[in-house]
Amino acid sequence: AYQVALASAVDDLRGKPDPHVLTLVNATDPVCVYGALAPLPGEGRLSRVPSSYLVLRAGAPLFLVEGHGKRVTPLPDAATLADETRVAALRLLRLILAPPGPLRAVRSLRIDEYDGAPAVEAAGLLERAGFRRDGERMVMGVLEAEAAARVV
Repeated sequence: AYQVALASAVDDLRGKPDPHVLTLVNATDPVCVYGALAPLPGEGRLSRVPSSYLVLRAGAPLFLVEGHGKRVTPLPDAATLADETRVAALRLLRLILAPPGPLRAVRSLRIDEYDGAPAVEAAGLLERAGFRRDGERMVMGVLEAEAAARVV
């Protein structure tokens, strides 16, 4: 595939990644290098489908997000993060709700499972990232996503 970029963008890409920058990347985005050729660290396995995402820090995967957020799996590098950085990384999930209504794949994020357990077991962490309890799962609607964006 042929891709073009401004010279300044190419220079930025060649530079060393900022270790503090957190990014949410869709699994189908060409910039996502993970998948069959570059497996995720640990037990995680990335399906390159539109409902899967990765949260990256300086290009390294921290969280695997599947089913538009139904399942969130911390990857090995997430365990070394300060709590504030983990919250900031999870707050990025609000970007799944960023497209205008007709283009948005889901109306709200519903985390059913976090790290292999019911999401409510990680309620303290997820509430600080902008989610609210809804039975055994954690939910973020458009209004909560907008509020989480103001925190950043």
